[in-house]
Amino acid sequence: MTGFIFDVHSPILYNETGKFEAPSKFWIHEDLELLDRYEFCLVTKGTLYLSYKGIQYAVSEGQFLMMAPSKPPNNRRIGYRKSCCDFFWLHFNSNSVHEIDLPHFDSSVISDPYQIFIPVQGILPAPEKVSILLQQLQDCVRSNYSIVADNYMTTAILCEVYNQLFIVKRENLIKNQSKQLYESVNLYIRKNIDRNIKAHDVAKHFGYNEKYLSKIYKEIANETIKEHIINSKIKASSYYLTTSTLTVSQIANQLGFSDCHNFMKFFKCKTGLTPTEYRNSFPKRIINHK
Repeated sequence: MTGFIFDVHSPILYNETGKFEAPSKFWIHEDLELLDRYEFCLVTKGTLYLSYKGIQYAVSEGQFLMMAPSKPPNNRRIGYRKSCCDFFWLHFNSNSVHEIDLPHFDSSVISDPYQIFIPVQGILPAPEKVSILLQQLQDCVRSNYSIVADNYMTTAILCEVYNQLFIVKRENLIKNQSKQLYESVNLYIRKNIDRNIKAHDVAKHFGYNEKYLSKIYKEIANETIKEHIINSKIKASSYYLTTSTLTVSQIANQLGFSDCHNFMKFFKCKTGLTPTEYRNSFPKRIINHK
C-alpha cells in the first residue's frame, strides 16, 4: 500500500482549500501543476477521473485521493474522462513526511503516536465527518482566523482520515474478534454443562490466560465466566425441575455435581430455595402421553 507518513508533533501547514462542483456531465479536469504542495481530494458526488504520475485514478463518492508534489514533467494532474462530480480539495505542506510502499499497512507499524499514515487512495467509512471538517476549515478561512487555527484544522482533517481508516477499523476488528470468542465460550459451556467445569478449564481449552479471557468476557457480558457457568447451571437445573420428572439426584448428576448434597446446597445458596421447594412452587404438570 503506497502512502505517506506525516509527523504531527507540529501541525500540518495549511495552504488553500475549496469545493469544486462540475458544471455538467461533460466536464473534465484541466491540466494543472502540483509543484510544492500536497493535495487531498474528497469526492462527495459522482466520480473524479484524474491521471497523475502516469497512474489513472477513478475516485468515487466517499473516496479520497492524496497526491504528493513532484518535479516536472511528473507534476501534472489531468482528467482523462468526462464526469459530473463534486469534491472538496485541500492543499497543504508538512515539515516531516515520508512516502512508503508496503504490501499491507497496519497502524501497529507506527510506533510514534504523533505520526499518521494516509494512503494515496482510500474509502472512508464516514466521509461526512471529513466533509464537515473541511467545511469548518473553509469557514475559518472566510472568517479570517489565524493561520495557526487553519493549520490545526488541516491537521485534524488528516487525523480524522487516519483514524477512520486504521484506528477505528482495528478497534472494530478487535470487538468483532472478542464477540466471536464470547459466543464460542458460551457454546463450549453449553456443550459441557454436564461437567464440573471451571473458568480455568474454559481458558485452557481456548488457549488463553484465565484472567485475560474473563476480562474480555465481562466487557461483553457484564459477568465473569465463573458467574456465567453458575448462572447456566441454575437455569438448566430450574428447567429440569419444572419441566421434567427427573429426581433431584438425577439432575445433580446431569449437571456435573459430585453428589446430590452439593447440588442442593449450591441451588439453595443461589436461589434461596431447595430444589424440592423450587419444584413444588410450580403447579403440577399435565403430561399427555397420547
